[in-house]
Amino acid sequence: METNQLRSFTEVVKTGNFSEAAENLYTTQSSVSKHIQALEKDLGVKLFDRSKRKVSLTTAGQLVAKDAKRILSAEQHLLHSLASFSQQTNGHLSLASIPTMGPYGITNLIMGFQNKHPDLAIDLCEVEGIDILSRLQSKEFDLACMRTDHLPKSFDCLTLCQDNLVAVLPQTHPFAECTNISLSALQKEEFLCLGADTKLLETVQTACHNAGFAPHITYTGNRAENIMDMVANGRGIALIMEKIATYYAKDGVSLVPLKEKTTSHIGLVRSHSHGINLASSTFWNYVRAHIS
Repeated sequence: METNQLRSFTEVVKTGNFSEAAENLYTTQSSVSKHIQALEKDLGVKLFDRSKRKVSLTTAGQLVAKDAKRILSAEQHLLHSLASFSQQTNGHLSLASIPTMGPYGITNLIMGFQNKHPDLAIDLCEVEGIDILSRLQSKEFDLACMRTDHLPKSFDCLTLCQDNLVAVLPQTHPFAECTNISLSALQKEEFLCLGADTKLLETVQTACHNAGFAPHITYTGNRAENIMDMVANGRGIALIMEKIATYYAKDGVSLVPLKEKTTSHIGLVRSHSHGINLASSTFWNYVRAHIS
């Protein structure tokens, strides 16, 4: 049982609706559903009656709801205590980052900061893009390096870079030597995609939809290097952000720009509601100076 599962559970209890709960938690309905299913499996009980339009608690769910609020309240109290401690000690930063740190220069940015400020400690945690905002909002992290497209106004952002979607094709593909290509020319292909947890699956689906078709997706996964291997071996094609594709490029694949621009932004993010300690403000100012 994890607190993220309890957080999804209590939000569904509050809203009576999985999609509204997902919106409030800055995540997807499928992610909320997975959290509830995992919680039900861990506890060995059904928590919701889903037979009606608006979900309602089972008797077991009512019992869990009371303790879930208490557990989450205790978690918040602990996080506030730790934030207060961190502010007093002035030397600790909790930083979340999407897994693709290397392609976006995040690793180098962090190492440059630590070389300049060896007295400030950074706890770095790799987190899939779909979960970062909710965990940042809950004050589990001080700052996060993440995709900032459609960022809510309750967060501040320093943009680190932007990236464009490209087609990744086997070198034997008829379009492999093209200067650029229209997405509609690829509509009959089999697509290998980064999964929903990376927040890039929706980007690919939307781009294809705007080009007039639904992609035939035969594989989803969270590791770009695996997709590059499969493309090189003729398993299909992929639409991946250019910096990621270039970073993991290998023999046997070609990167072809798309005529239709699909751009994503990566930035350093903090929540308005999160207290700022010396370490987080020092890192924020370091990044701001670095990109200016």
